[in-house]
Amino acid sequence: MLDPRFVAHAPPPPRALSPTAEEITGSFGSMRRWTGTFLLGHGAIMTLAFGWGLPVDLAIDAAGVKADATVIDVTLSSSVKINKRRATRVTYSYDVRGETFTESFNTIEPRFVSLGRGARLPIELWPRLPSWSRPAGQTNSFFGYLGAILAIEPIVGLPLLLSGLWMRRRARAAWRHGVAVPGSVLSKVPGRVRSRRGATRKVSSLVTWSYEWQHQAHLASVDTSSVLLKTLEPGQAVTLLVDPSRPTSSVPWAGAP
Repeated sequence: MLDPRFVAHAPPPPRALSPTAEEITGSFGSMRRWTGTFLLGHGAIMTLAFGWGLPVDLAIDAAGVKADATVIDVTLSSSVKINKRRATRVTYSYDVRGETFTESFNTIEPRFVSLGRGARLPIELWPRLPSWSRPAGQTNSFFGYLGAILAIEPIVGLPLLLSGLWMRRRARAAWRHGVAVPGSVLSKVPGRVRSRRGATRKVSSLVTWSYEWQHQAHLASVDTSSVLLKTLEPGQAVTLLVDPSRPTSSVPWAGAP
């Protein structure tokens, strides 16, 4: 049975965002917001955990200078292992413009492990922030420059999240201030997800509708998990709210049940 709410008369703008409006407009960009949030969060955690030293490496590679440091301590680490071997923590100090800096790193390389207190250690540092340093020829990042791969997730996730928020904002603007026009549902394609037991279940539907604005035909669609929007069927007449400032933006109107 077709839901009569979608052909109900829409009151003049501005309209309040009711719970029904929140459900409908929230469907716009929801998949992008979910995916973007996951990629941004997961990628940020992984980057901070394993790629935190990458900015130091990039800064030193771009404008680093060479210097000499003095080894002040060489001890066997009780908690860090590299390639299943207990790492040695080397602590060194150096002076830049009269200020002393102390840094350390973990290693299993014999040339560093064999260093004694007071030994000379060639280092590279970034003059603008002298505390950013590393042994010459080494990297600070856990995975070296491969750590840049970890940044792919947040780089992809942030634009997805922002575009999803923008789509929802645009849908809400159409709901509040849009002009009511008649439209028609063209298609509804149900999405499916395969569960672990091999069964499939519907989780969303791609709903597409058409309408005219100032004698120009427009198409719009939304990939939605909204229970209300998924009641729309092909061929069904709907009332659409079109944003006059952006006629390509429209949202189905649903009146009171």
